[in-house]
Amino acid sequence: MRKIFFLFPLLIILLSACSSTDTTQLKQYTVANTVSAEDFLKETPVDLDVSDVEDNESANIDKLFKIEGNAQLDDYYNYGFYDEDKYFSVSVIPFDTKVSGWNVYFERDKYQDFYNDLKDNPDMVVKIVGIIPHNIYEDGQKNVAGGAYVEYKN
Repeated sequence: MRKIFFLFPLLIILLSACSSTDTTQLKQYTVANTVSAEDFLKETPVDLDVSDVEDNESANIDKLFKIEGNAQLDDYYNYGFYDEDKYFSVSVIPFDTKVSGWNVYFERDKYQDFYNDLKDNPDMVVKIVGIIPHNIYEDGQKNVAGGAYVEYKN
């Protein structure tokens, strides 16, 4: 499994050392120089699923939520994620949900490996922790989030 972590734009991100398990390289981003991504996830439970959020996005602004499904690169940019030089768009078709899909945006400089892997493997199965940042939320916005964490097998 490949893991990448980044808490979208709320925390300062520092790249931690890479480690390996079996033959798969793991990448981790830390939220502070003393907290690993795994420790942060243990200490910060993500209690919401995408189905909880999609029913009432405005009540779940700035809350972390899980989204699992099939992902592929997309060309949809909207709702504060207009800068194609800064972000890339990922269309995610969640498992077990009513909606047809979500657009999750990742910063290009922090998720370049994920971007490249998606180019090589469209329709990849992913586990994402997303967040709807308050500073870019617009009334009427549907199924748009920033990527805070992604895990996938390449």
